[in-house]
Amino acid sequence: MKKILIIIWFISLLTSCTYDSEEALYGKCDTLNVSYSTVRPIFEANCISCHNQSINNKGIILDTYNDAVEAAETERLRKAINHLPGVTPMPYLMDKLPACPVLKVTVWIDNGTPQ
Repeated sequence: MKKILIIIWFISLLTSCTYDSEEALYGKCDTLNVSYSTVRPIFEANCISCHNQSINNKGIILDTYNDAVEAAETERLRKAINHLPGVTPMPYLMDKLPACPVLKVTVWIDNGTPQ
């Protein structure tokens, strides 16, 4: 009986392990026509709790378009979300955001921060 339970446990362990790429799970990362309305939900979910009008950590504010543009123009935003040297990696004390949101913010900055 013990052997059977071990075999069942082992088989269930093997079948529960899967690998799905980010693209397979969420679809292709659409970076065509990225605007502030595209990146705002990323900021809301990951940044605005610490970077807003009331709590503007490191002087970065991301809860309005104009403030987000100002942060983008300093290059600190791009460096922080890409975990590049010279700035504190963001989100603070957390893993880097998935590739797609980082790419969308980077494209938004590269395209001149369209509204």
